[in-house]
Amino acid sequence: MKRKILSSAKGLTLVELLLSLSLIGVVSVLIIGVLVSGMDSYRSVNKQISLHDEANAIMTKFSNEIFVATKVEPNSVEPVKEIHIKKYGSGDVITTLGFAGGNANINGAPINSPFVTVEESASSFAVDEENGIVHIHLELTDDNNRSFQLTEDVTYVKVE
Repeated sequence: MKRKILSSAKGLTLVELLLSLSLIGVVSVLIIGVLVSGMDSYRSVNKQISLHDEANAIMTKFSNEIFVATKVEPNSVEPVKEIHIKKYGSGDVITTLGFAGGNANINGAPINSPFVTVEESASSFAVDEENGIVHIHLELTDDNNRSFQLTEDVTYVKVE
């Protein structure tokens, strides 16, 4: 006599029940593995994007200050860690941009978030006074030792 699965009035056998539970368990483990892997990738990419955004914000603040400058003077020899700028219409007021204490600073005040560190050994300014260009190289590191580098050339109007 042939027995059809689920055709008896007695219901499921223990073997059938265990087999279905083990299949559900295997499929669940695979799905959870894929979800966890996707969440880890999301976190990693999100942290890298945050680091990139922070570098862009610092560079934008420096660029805005330099762009309106009429005079830019390096405060030291290469590699330059601090520059003094004079803006049009500001009289004798000097603005200082620099890298110190693990921060990017404007007039000594940090402009980066506390979650990133400016790598002072790799971050610098290069001033081309003849052509009115300031070359900025910025390197940031986050709390997970991810690093991001950004370089920009900013022109200014040289007024004597």
